[in-house]
Amino acid sequence: MACAVTPSPSPPTAPTPEEPETQITELTAEQLYLAYEASQANADVQFKGEIIKVTGVVESMDKDAAGTAYIILTSNETNKTQMVKCLFSKGYGGEMMGVTSGDTVIIQGIGFGYAEYPIITDCKLLEKK
Repeated sequence: MACAVTPSPSPPTAPTPEEPETQITELTAEQLYLAYEASQANADVQFKGEIIKVTGVVESMDKDAAGTAYIILTSNETNKTQMVKCLFSKGYGGEMMGVTSGDTVIIQGIGFGYAEYPIITDCKLLEKK
């Protein structure tokens, strides 16, 4: 006669605390520029150290004196005064291959502050439209 083996019930698992959702602020290059133009102090409170996803038109691309690749975004091809500087992390500059002036892109990085225009660091190119 065969014996049926009943598996013992698993002990209840303790609920795990939910991981906090990472907040990502999505805005256009124009919106970020205008926020800093209105109040640099308020914009720093809102964006500095935060993850930002910015959509804009590529004005130019280059490397700074330290060899860090960057893209300057504008709000559109006709208004080139509202700019945002996006500094790429080491190793991510290659993402810029195939991107040219006039392309619309989405870039994600960390808000850094303002020096001539808003700056985003540790950038990654998410999308080229």
